[in-house]
Amino acid sequence: MSDPSAQIAAVVGKLARLSETAAAAQQQVVRSLGDRYLVVLQDQTPEGEGETAGQLRAAYTTQQSYNQTSASYAISNVTPYLRYVLNGRGPIEAISGKALRFVINGQVIFRKRVGPAAANPFVDRAAQIMAPEIAAASQELANLIVRGYSE
Repeated sequence: MSDPSAQIAAVVGKLARLSETAAAAQQQVVRSLGDRYLVVLQDQTPEGEGETAGQLRAAYTTQQSYNQTSASYAISNVTPYLRYVLNGRGPIEAISGKALRFVINGQVIFRKRVGPAAANPFVDRAAQIMAPEIAAASQELANLIVRGYSE
């Protein structure tokens, strides 16, 4: 029969490595999931037809933070008109004596008024696309941690 103190020392050593294994596993899973989510979100983002087409897609930024107990991957977009794309907007009428100017497919257009714009919930579509991958990520993380502990 083997020495119990040697067995205890082996288990303590594995437990000490467990936090390092968990941190590495979290970073691997969360970074991969976040990078994939960013790609899906950019694919679902409308490109637009104005002078600055594609500006909304290009404005995404990420912040990542990883340590031994947690991992985070935040995606943000601070484009000023994002809320109007997501929520839609009502009709717009030019101030007295003025005109609205906008560009569509390179053509400059002037109007006294424009009708409402429908909402485009592309963030919800991206979340639906990513839902299965998000659900699978927790199991993948658990498997990586158990595999790391077993080594």
